[in-house]
Amino acid sequence: MKKIFIFGGNIGKPQDVDSIIKYLEASKKDKDELFLIIGSGTDYYKLKNYVNNNHPDDVLLMKTVPKTDCNRIVASCDFVFF
Repeated sequence: MKKIFIFGGNIGKPQDVDSIIKYLEASKKDKDELFLIIGSGTDYYKLKNYVNNNHPDDVLLMKTVPKTDCNRIVASCDFVFF
């Protein structure tokens, strides 16, 4: 069963997107992890470019989700970062 990680919120300089990308790259071999990233910000394009160029099977990137879905999404995750 996959471990599901969610990051939600601002995707900008304080979140150190380069380190997030390095972690995603390093975790490619671990097929039992799924990363759900929801948010936007000044460095959103870096994550978008990473996803578009590398087509990772274990990363789902979204700008927004309906508020009505937030509790259900968070409840289904194993690890939550904001």
